Amino acid sequence: MFGAAKGQNGKNPEAEAAKIEAQKRSFTEGVANLEPFAQEGNFEKCETVIKKLMESLKKSKLPGDFMKQTQQQADHMLRDAYMMATDKAIHAALKAGRGDDREGLTKALKDASAAIAGAMKYKASPKFKEACTAALEIAKLSGGIKQEGPTKAKPLDTAPKPKNLAKPDEDYYRALAEAESEADAPRSEGDEPKGGGARKGKTSDALLDFTHD
Repeated sequence: MFGAAKGQNGKNPEAEAAKIEAQKRSFTEGVANLEPFAQEGNFEKCETVIKKLMESLKKSKLPGDFMKQTQQQADHMLRDAYMMATDKAIHAALKAGRGDDREGLTKALKDASAAIAGAMKYKASPKFKEACTAALEIAKLSGGIKQEGPTKAKPLDTAPKPKNLAKPDEDYYRALAEAESEADAPRSEGDEPKGGGARKGKTSDALLDFTHD
């Protein structure tokens, strides 16, 4: 009988509000849906989709605070994607180093360096970079690549498991690198490995789940 109430611009305020909320939800879910790709370390996919989303967001005329919030959400997603890519590259480097695969090691080191740079771009912790660098030094040494200057790897009795397997822990790579160093250290016959369980010349049992494919 009566038409819907309209504002001064001739538009229905309630309908406009609902439209804005639908747009916000579309962008928020668009970024959130990239989580599986981020957990795979597929930062290329995440970068491509997020670039398109951000371009559309700028044209949407949505509130500035929402645009800032969405940008932060996207940056966190990209950070996680690069961290996972780093994780995969470091494991590949350690495996290649132990297997004397120089070509594979070179590629893995290059991939790891690029992934670390990406993670730092999106505000990963400096401790994450330090720990990754220590693990890569071990990979270089085990693969016969001469490392100039002192390394950060130090002997460690035991290696703790990471707190969260779904995402690389900041202290994980440091422990991994130190455990690899301790496990590969030469020992005279009859010496027992430190930590009471790691077999001579092999990765400690605490790391078996994280160093094999």
